[in-house]
Parts: sequence; C-alpha cells; structure tokens
Amino acid sequence: MRRPAISDAPVLIQLRTDPKVNQYLDRKPLSLEETETFIKKIDKSIRKRDSLYWIICLKDTADLIGTICLWNFNDEKNSAEIGYELMSAYHGKGLMAEAASRVIALAFKKLKLDFLTAFTHPDNVPSARLLERYSFLRDLKNEYATPEEADGLVVYFLRNASDQN
Repeated sequence: MRRPAISDAPVLIQLRTDPKVNQYLDRKPLSLEETETFIKKIDKSIRKRDSLYWIICLKDTADLIGTICLWNFNDEKNSAEIGYELMSAYHGKGLMAEAASRVIALAFKKLKLDFLTAFTHPDNVPSARLLERYSFLRDLKNEYATPEEADGLVVYFLRNASDQN
C-alpha cells in the first residue's frame, strides 16, 4: 500500500468506471482532469489529517489495483469510516482482506479509535462477507448511523477490542 500520486489518475479512472466495481455505487465517471483534482483533494485531506487513503498494489509492483481509506473521522466519537474498492480482475484473491486487516490494525492500535463504521449496499454480498470476516456487526439498532445517514445502505461497525475490557 502506498500514498496516491497524480500518475495514478488513468488507472483510477479505470477502477472508478469498472461496471463490476461500481454496480453498488452511485457515482458519476470522472474525466482525467477531474480525477487529478480528486487525487489533489485526497492528498490535501491526508496532509490535514482529515483522512487516510492508500493505493493498493501487488507486492512486486507499484501499480494501482484498488484503494482503501479511513475517512469521515469523528473526534467526538473517536471513530472513522472505512471504505475500499478493488479492480474486478483481483476480486476473490484475498487482496482486499490483506489490506483491510492492515488498515483495521492501524485504526485501533496506532490511531486508538474506539470504533469503525462501514456502509455497504444491501446486495453487495462480497463486501458484507469481508466486513463480517473481520467481526464487523450490522448496526441493527441504528446506534452508529441514523437511517437518514445510511441512505438505504447497510451499516456495519467494529468496536476496538481493547475498549471492551
């Protein structure tokens, strides 16, 4: 995993327009210029410590195959939201699980967050499986997000295990 660079823009466009990746997302395709602006916005957000965003790469290359982030930090609740996407050619290979494991560990061990949330489309079974693999639970009581905040998505949460003692 590494920090995004402007040179990632063409591949990021491919990721963000891949029909399989985006079947559960409501976002419009971006032009090259808009994607470069998006990367600059992400970089500024990282520098301001408003979010953390990584490019997922295979071990032997720096080429983008996906992204993962912690964002929507809430200082009052000591929490953040995790988000991720992966090129469809790499689905089902355990790569997102490896990246998610590292980001979850960082969130709880280094950042000392109390909990993480994740929002996923009700039909996105692979995403739900990934979250459940790492012990995320569905927010059935709307404790972590209101129905309005969820906007039809399923909300998952994961509490920091060290906070449960």
